[in-house]
Amino acid sequence: MVRVLCLVIGYLFGLFQTAYVYGKRKGIDIREHGSGNAGTTNALRVFGTKAGILVFAGDCLKCILAVAFCRVLFERTYPDMQYLGIWHMPKTDAPYVCIEPWVSLPGRHEIIEEITCKSDMIQLAPNESWNTQWSIELI
Repeated sequence: MVRVLCLVIGYLFGLFQTAYVYGKRKGIDIREHGSGNAGTTNALRVFGTKAGILVFAGDCLKCILAVAFCRVLFERTYPDMQYLGIWHMPKTDAPYVCIEPWVSLPGRHEIIEEITCKSDMIQLAPNESWNTQWSIELI
């Protein structure tokens, strides 16, 4: 349920069209100029570099604000997990990003590491077990 609420919050923040608002402040409906899209690239084409940078910054800011809002709304605890992995399947058009708590960092691309040498790896002896938990609490 928490994920659904966060998706809804992200969607609602995403509805704010920075390029459209910027254009309206300049007296132009950006959807009627350039490519017709209310996005950063069209703002760059129609209004110039400064506008493109401002629209891009505004789009980034609305994403940051959505994440911050969700962080304030939901308290998360990962007592045994030191890292938060944010990843996307490479070379795909998958319309999602995975956000997962991780115990250790993954191996680096194109670098072969001995798994027993990883400083953040939890090593278990034969027949030894390790349990962990994580939770998200709605505030």
